[in-house]
Amino acid sequence: MNLATRKLSSFTRQSAVVPLLAVFLASCGGGGGGGTEALDDGVQIIDNTPVTIAELPREEAVPQFLVASMPDFYFGTRDVGTQSTQSIELLNRSGDIYPLHSLELTGANAEEFQTNFFGEITLNPAEKIVVDVTFVPLTNGQKTASLHIDYDIIQQVSLRDNLNEQAFYKADELEQKGDFEASAATYKSYLAGKPVTPNKRKASIKFPVLSESENHGDGPDFQQYLNAVNKREDSDYIGAIASLNNLLLEQPDSIYADDALYMRGYIELMDNGDYRGARDSMSQLRSSYPDTKYYDTALYSEALANDEMGEKKQAGELYQDLKDRHTSDAAKFLSLDLPRDNYLSRLWFDRARQGLNRTSKQANLL
Repeated sequence: MNLATRKLSSFTRQSAVVPLLAVFLASCGGGGGGGTEALDDGVQIIDNTPVTIAELPREEAVPQFLVASMPDFYFGTRDVGTQSTQSIELLNRSGDIYPLHSLELTGANAEEFQTNFFGEITLNPAEKIVVDVTFVPLTNGQKTASLHIDYDIIQQVSLRDNLNEQAFYKADELEQKGDFEASAATYKSYLAGKPVTPNKRKASIKFPVLSESENHGDGPDFQQYLNAVNKREDSDYIGAIASLNNLLLEQPDSIYADDALYMRGYIELMDNGDYRGARDSMSQLRSSYPDTKYYDTALYSEALANDEMGEKKQAGELYQDLKDRHTSDAAKFLSLDLPRDNYLSRLWFDRARQGLNRTSKQANLL
């Protein structure tokens, strides 16, 4: 969203104190003399002294919709002069903008902790930052500190929109737990709420995939396909293709096989620029699954891949095949060049005609 042209509804100054290090952090002298021993009642023995471990703060510790992920922020017993680092993720779960001005360690032993946060950063909707916190004990004893976050909220959307946004993250949590049916239902509810952040696109991809588990089960092939979807969302294209290849190798008769071939070809074409790989994947898809719902898209993608490789003749033939598939039978009888009377045919007809014109012009220049 362009802030230069949008009238903001309000601008709120905020700060939050997150006791990230609310547990007792113990250090010991040289030689590794100290140690810890876990007990069943939530008490630990540190250097032969019983110490109650404070409960780590939940996400509610950070107000509004700036959410801190809280891993186990217990550093244990460390030797003086050594260091240990853990990370915390700050995520903007709203449709608003969160400029973060400072992250300051405060408290009795703040000097024995460090962060890698310098300067300022702005978190747009659905954006996050990972901050490292390092424990560097200088003396013996129990150590504590807190992380003070100074930030603003530039409000862009309504409270209703922000509350609806939380459904996306709930759906993601359910997916991670393997409750795919509940996750699909929650994504559906989220989309029905007319979301306003980039998460809308992600939910639009996830919902139909997870819905398939209700019809075809959530076996290994589904898990591999979903894993590929998630890896692509994280821009891990190598990992996504590896999952798709495993699915196709291990379960070639899977209900998801044509989906896997199409996704592999799409990643090769659009994400990796591997035009030869994309051409081969789309050709295999059309050959192996002539009734696939992806047939027209695969035909067009294969033509594009050939076009990009300079194979103008092959590209032109594929564009022509696509155009013929969507030319009106009545128009053919009358020697007219018109598409069938439906939206998809008009779409593919026009794209194929544009491709033919482009390849024809390029061929004439050669």
